[in-house]
Amino acid sequence: MALARLILLCSLALLMGCTFNHTMNTTRAVLTDVQLLEQRHLHSGRDWVAPRNSAWFVALPNRGPSQAVDQALTQHLAAAMRQHFATVVVGDKATAPDKAVRQARYNGVNFVIYPQLLFEGDGAYSVQEWLNGEPEQAFGRDQTGVQLLVFDAFTGQLLDAVTLTVKESWLPGYNTRVDQLYASAFESFAQQFSYQPTEQPR
Repeated sequence: MALARLILLCSLALLMGCTFNHTMNTTRAVLTDVQLLEQRHLHSGRDWVAPRNSAWFVALPNRGPSQAVDQALTQHLAAAMRQHFATVVVGDKATAPDKAVRQARYNGVNFVIYPQLLFEGDGAYSVQEWLNGEPEQAFGRDQTGVQLLVFDAFTGQLLDAVTLTVKESWLPGYNTRVDQLYASAFESFAQQFSYQPTEQPR
């Protein structure tokens, strides 16, 4: 009798947990659809993950519209990678992808990740921002698109080109700097492509 009660309680707890998670996921999907949550899209050409104990070299690109944009990409990407991977080395000077691979190989790093800005839209999200903005600034939400080139540091082979796009929600948010969307995009990348060696690769 006690065993039956225990099984019943465990079943109810499991059912409640599944129901709660399903409700949360459904709520998040609905809020994203009505654009009350930030919209993130990640496209990868291949199915892969990297162990969390791997070492990464985050390159400082030299292809953005300005040095400030390239530095912001690298800083936000390195911060996101450090939350999910054991070793993250950051490039100290702007470089091309092939030179970044050679520098990473010299430092004994497994992977190289090279961020490139595809587009950014700094919209005038509020009336105040529009009044303080540039005359040609259009009303709308901030959005950005970034491509991450992932290389094998030892062979120099391009493993993947991951495209990330983020558009802010209609709720009060960033409002002033579009580059703050990078952090959100890069967190999605690092979380999706990392796994613990003790767990089954996704």
